[in-house]
Amino acid sequence: MTALHGGPPVKHLHNYHELTFKLMDDPTRWRERVVEKIVIEDADDVRVTSSYQIRLPLGLVQEVWPSCGSGDLVRILLPLTTRPKGVLLDVDLKGTEGHHCALLLKHQLARLQANFVLWVANAPPGETLASMDADEVLYAISAYSPAIWNQHVAELRNESPQTLAEYLKFGLRLDVRLDDVRHWSELVAPASELLAASMGTPIDLQSAVVHVPRCLPFVEHRPATVDDVSDWLGRFCLYVESVDARTRSIVAAYGQRWDVMIDTVVPVDVPTKIQLGTKRPWHDVAVERPARRRAPGVITQRVMLGDAQSGHVEVHLVDHGARIVGPPEVVDTEGSVIGIPRVDALRMTDDKLSIYVAGEDAPAYVDLSVRLRLRTPMHWLLWLLTLAAAASLPLVVAADSTVLLDESAALLLLPLAGAVLLARPATGAAERLQRRLRGALVGTVALILLVLTVRLTLAVLLSGDEVSAKSGTACPLATSTHDVACVVVDGVTPAKYRSE
Repeated sequence: MTALHGGPPVKHLHNYHELTFKLMDDPTRWRERVVEKIVIEDADDVRVTSSYQIRLPLGLVQEVWPSCGSGDLVRILLPLTTRPKGVLLDVDLKGTEGHHCALLLKHQLARLQANFVLWVANAPPGETLASMDADEVLYAISAYSPAIWNQHVAELRNESPQTLAEYLKFGLRLDVRLDDVRHWSELVAPASELLAASMGTPIDLQSAVVHVPRCLPFVEHRPATVDDVSDWLGRFCLYVESVDARTRSIVAAYGQRWDVMIDTVVPVDVPTKIQLGTKRPWHDVAVERPARRRAPGVITQRVMLGDAQSGHVEVHLVDHGARIVGPPEVVDTEGSVIGIPRVDALRMTDDKLSIYVAGEDAPAYVDLSVRLRLRTPMHWLLWLLTLAAAASLPLVVAADSTVLLDESAALLLLPLAGAVLLARPATGAAERLQRRLRGALVGTVALILLVLTVRLTLAVLLSGDEVSAKSGTACPLATSTHDVACVVVDGVTPAKYRSE
């Protein structure tokens, strides 16, 4: 036990992984409440802050530290939540009362998750399954990130077996051939089907358990030969067939999600709060939903309603030129719309939405879709500006003289004023909602400028030709370049230019 910076003593239990495994095994036992706050202020991303109220069970800690009392500080590896596989952007992690709080490195997390699978299956790490080499594939599934594979496909512009062979040849540094890839894919196909079926919910098509060979470059220890890979995959398939459905579901879950594991200090048996802030894209769902939820004014986020004993979701819109419209759509992972009584309470204003959920029957993950729209005055102002600009176009086209054409330039004042109005500083959310109307207005103004420019150019060229045709001779007194404008009009020379 040590004291940090002169503060109260801290018991270091971060190396007692069995304590962490028990927390991973029953997270709702100690996660009392989760509040997810979604702030919309950008055209492409939203800021999501997840606040967890936790209470570390005293009895659980006393299993490894019998003298522990309520309020004592312990340093542990805490499974705060789970997230879809991908990069956490702009992370802001805050521990309790200023204590240190850090995310585990990727390879540390992959090893911990692989050992947790072995622990659930009652096989101590380093014994049964280690000798079977099955945990190499378990580690690879936990460590796998689809972004690297997607980048490889984007560079080669195809997703054929030959592409997979090149990917594995580079990742494993072995002479992987097309026949090897086909053999491995056929070998793991039955195990992939068992794992996908154990999820009980739609599985991400990019999941590692759907494409087990894609995980191979992420193994903890690089294989020496191609035969070693075949042996690992064969033993992994035997393992999947031998374990129970719960263990399979955990392996399948790690194929498309990973735990947000933090190394932190928390008090025992005392309510405390930990915050995790990240940036996410507007549409942040793993399984594609109907296209209408991907409309420009619709934001869709996967939220963790069942991640704790009770959940609270808040959506904040910081742009006063837009508003939240209609009831939100809350859909579970099977695509069913969720409503009362599973949602306990719903409160909505123009710029804030709150959803409250409590109870053990709350789904772990839901897709929340919220529709945004410009406020009515701004919406109609943009429409009127666009219509006014469109109405001025026929007048510019119909002007039949240079004088009318010159005067028609005044019609540009209205659309240009509208363009200046829309160019004012605005939040990213408003810019996203205005894209279609702004595009229509900009296109109309550009068309008016093009027509006006063409007509003025033609008018100048035609007037020049007419003047040249009617000017028979130059003025007799034209003695400098300033007199070139003096011409004979209709055969008559103006009196002031006649020679005496």
